[in-house]
Amino acid sequence: GSVWLDGGATSRSVIAWSPNSVTTDGHDWVHRGRALSARGCCIGYIGFGAGHRVAPVPAEASTPEPEVWLAHYDSALTWSPGGGWGTIGQARSADAADLLARAVELAPPVAASTSGPRHTTSRQAYEAGVRQIVEWTDAGDCYQVNLTRPVFVENAGAPWPAYRRLRGASDAEHGAFLRLREDLSILSNSPELLLEAQGRRVVSSPIKGTRPRHEDPVQDEQ
Repeated sequence: GSVWLDGGATSRSVIAWSPNSVTTDGHDWVHRGRALSARGCCIGYIGFGAGHRVAPVPAEASTPEPEVWLAHYDSALTWSPGGGWGTIGQARSADAADLLARAVELAPPVAASTSGPRHTTSRQAYEAGVRQIVEWTDAGDCYQVNLTRPVFVENAGAPWPAYRRLRGASDAEHGAFLRLREDLSILSNSPELLLEAQGRRVVSSPIKGTRPRHEDPVQDEQ
């Protein structure tokens, strides 16, 4: 249940552990997730595979990780570039902040990984998929397709050192480390802000499917 919402060197980070309740797969995860959020600090993820629970799309093949994992925490630590350490929730996190800060200073460097990635889709098959998407787009059947391919890395070592290596190679503003259980962790490293709620204002800064703004108001509107 330990989680780190990693804001990199320029954004705020959140660290929490020992959740008092967790909700995972199930047809009612939407309502249960809302209930957790209403009680305070809720951290987790909603996978693409959860779409069939709320929309008329086919269920995907089962995966080792849950479709949904949402945890509720009484308190959490925060860190920001300008403000340093802070706490939210119960006061017990304040004492842990100093302990964590010292532990970070003592953490040894991580060794480089010798394992290489194993791609599940060949370059030829991937390019064929791109051509198919172009045909669908030209025909008006769709306007955007997120074409992905899973990549497996074996013998990467323990998840925590692996995430530290990943972060060293790409210090993205929207990373995350979630330890779901002893034998399963989620490592996320993304430069993309999908959604951010600021009161009643919701901000989205997607990378894909966007075009740059134009200085001329007429062309910008077009």
